[in-house]
Amino acid sequence: LWQTTAHDAGVTALTLSADDRRLISAGWDHAARIWDLESGAELMSLTAGSSPVLAVAITADHRQILTGHGDASLIVWDAIVP
Repeated sequence: LWQTTAHDAGVTALTLSADDRRLISAGWDHAARIWDLESGAELMSLTAGSSPVLAVAITADHRQILTGHGDASLIVWDAIVP
């Protein structure tokens, strides 16, 4: 069991990777964060725009992360999840 306080504001959404090794959280702080579930370490932070991230998803091959924002925008991140 681990606990973190990395988001500067509330968490709005969570999703797990297909292999259950990574958790992605979305927040009011305009960021999506990738976490290692075994260690609890933050692996990457994805931040863009001036709107909170309200939804998050990851493709099964871990090559893209999708974030949905409060301003009705959708960002597709081309990043391999570590």
